[in-house]
Amino acid sequence: MAKSDKMHDVAACMSAHLAKVKRVPFWGKDGRICLDYKLLAEALKVPIQSSEDVRTGRFAGAIDLWIAQEFGRAGFEGLWPRLEEPRALDPELLRATSQLPRRDARVGSRLMKEAGSSNANVLGSVYVKQVDVGLSSWLSGPELLISTKTMGGSFGKNLPNRFEEAYGDAKNLRARYPLAAHGFFFLVKSTILDERSAFEKAVHMLHQLALSQDVYDATCLLLVDWDEGSDVISVPSDKQALVPADLRAEAFFETLIEIMLREAPIDWHKKARSLRSLSQQGLGGAIVI
Repeated sequence: MAKSDKMHDVAACMSAHLAKVKRVPFWGKDGRICLDYKLLAEALKVPIQSSEDVRTGRFAGAIDLWIAQEFGRAGFEGLWPRLEEPRALDPELLRATSQLPRRDARVGSRLMKEAGSSNANVLGSVYVKQVDVGLSSWLSGPELLISTKTMGGSFGKNLPNRFEEAYGDAKNLRARYPLAAHGFFFLVKSTILDERSAFEKAVHMLHQLALSQDVYDATCLLLVDWDEGSDVISVPSDKQALVPADLRAEAFFETLIEIMLREAPIDWHKKARSLRSLSQQGLGGAIVI
């Protein structure tokens, strides 16, 4: 695929970072999730250093790639978007092409190019929806569907629009895929805390989106510090502590993982099940992916 892929630079930055560091286990010895916020900061550097608007494709792509990587670190395989192109590819096809003999590598590459896509479009009950992060195969259908939104300012003005979109998307997808795990991930610049009413409205709306069983299973509010043009990006723990526990990223991932493991056959997602089991036995920190 051409370099015009909106995620190309972000994926390259993330891959370079991952090649240099030893990643901590997804599950700690205490059974709690240890998210890789340093990788998220690396992903966000690309659009932020370029002073791009949070609504641009590279900003959204950075978040989507990071979320998919974290589910991969939890032991799940075949999520989109992938760090490699094409971003969306049926995991059954990926598994099949990886087993081709070396002499047929060109055939495998051609199959991946023709069958893959830069985006994942999923048929809902009313309309086809581009889904930001997910896991699906021709055999299972969608198991995980996540919508991501970002906001860097004008909070009071734009919040209602973001949540109206989120509600409609969830109803459209949930009606067709009731057993899939549905999530809404909202990354917001931490300056929303300077507008207390906007912060409280965001919290309230996120709780409302997860209140009904026919909307989202989990919603998340992640506060991030950054300045346009800077490479200093962080998820400040003191500010994140102001977010209700059920809306924090760790709770978001745990809820969706529990649903995927519960709804899938017991012999599916063996690696994810094993890592989860080890964490519950207090051995999570012994395993590094």
